[in-house]
Amino acid sequence: METSYCESPSAKVYVQVKVFFDPAGFMKPVELIWKDGKIFRIEQVIDMHESQAAYSSVRRDKYTVKICGQQCSLYFERTRLPHGMQVGRWYVERKILTPLKKTA
Repeated sequence: METSYCESPSAKVYVQVKVFFDPAGFMKPVELIWKDGKIFRIEQVIDMHESQAAYSSVRRDKYTVKICGQQCSLYFERTRLPHGMQVGRWYVERKILTPLKKTA
């Protein structure tokens, strides 16, 4: 028997990211560090724009990047704390596969 899967909404996976700031203050991600410590060099930043998450009011920047020859999305999420300080953290979206049914 084989199980079929469908793609469910994505889950956030928070990651460490090394960034470079140019003299004008623009932030460019250069390395993504996975939770197991594996380092992925970001070969190219293809695009960056502000993106509102459909499921929350959190502001985020969406970076379309190239890692290991593959295009993927990397997000920088900005949150304002109750006392006014603004913090940010990086994440990627991991697809979640949900079993549909078993086929013979």
